Amino acid sequence: PSLKKRPMLIQLMGYPEDVDDSEYQNEDVQPDWSAVLDRLATHSEEASVVEDGYYPLDDALWIEHEPIEAATLIRLLRAFPKALTELSFEIASENSTLTPQIWKILRGADVNSCYAKKRSVLVQLMGFPPYFEDNDYDQSEVVPDWEAVRKRLITHPEEAKVAEGGCHPLADALWIEYESVPIDVVQTMMRVAPESLTDTAFENASDNDYLDADILRLMFTFDGEQQSVATTEQTTDEESFIKVEIALPEPTRDE
Repeated sequence: PSLKKRPMLIQLMGYPEDVDDSEYQNEDVQPDWSAVLDRLATHSEEASVVEDGYYPLDDALWIEHEPIEAATLIRLLRAFPKALTELSFEIASENSTLTPQIWKILRGADVNSCYAKKRSVLVQLMGFPPYFEDNDYDQSEVVPDWEAVRKRLITHPEEAKVAEGGCHPLADALWIEYESVPIDVVQTMMRVAPESLTDTAFENASDNDYLDADILRLMFTFDGEQQSVATTEQTTDEESFIKVEIALPEPTRDE
């Protein structure tokens, strides 16, 4: 019997013809984006074909050797808008070869802002990129505005409690080397969000050679105070427990 073939659109992206052939690496996929565009012009319905939960859009975003071009991405999105899903953004976020223009198109196509998640204003003021999917940055690109951060903590203290990707703003602040976080900002963050004092926060502080040495001492002091308060409250709760004896009525016997 003949083997099931992938749509020609996918084959032109460089994927094997046989749908059962999954023995390939990213570098093996050699796309012909010009041919893909031509195929979409005559067979746009192929943009809606799903294979194992992946649309052609997802397959295109996965390719690193010759990353997708803007014209092809626009045509794929217009041919079948529903192909843009949370999975698409996850795949794109793992592909460091995608250009800023590609990301701009993806976020624009997310018309209801369902998938392009923004970092909190507090974290953005620390110098981190606006969008959570943008993780392609290094220390030198993170330039904080600590005065603006101080003001934001006053007007929106709840943002210090938000853990984005499991990481609180305190841990993010302690990671920054260029213009390292001032001690008063650390103190404020711990005060408004005690839960942000995590192992990750301690690790980031200990790894940061540019950080004020007193900051780690402050963190351990605050942590000790919090644990002491928790222990005291637990003891108080136990001591305030009063055993109440309820007098039950004497059982009656039917005559």
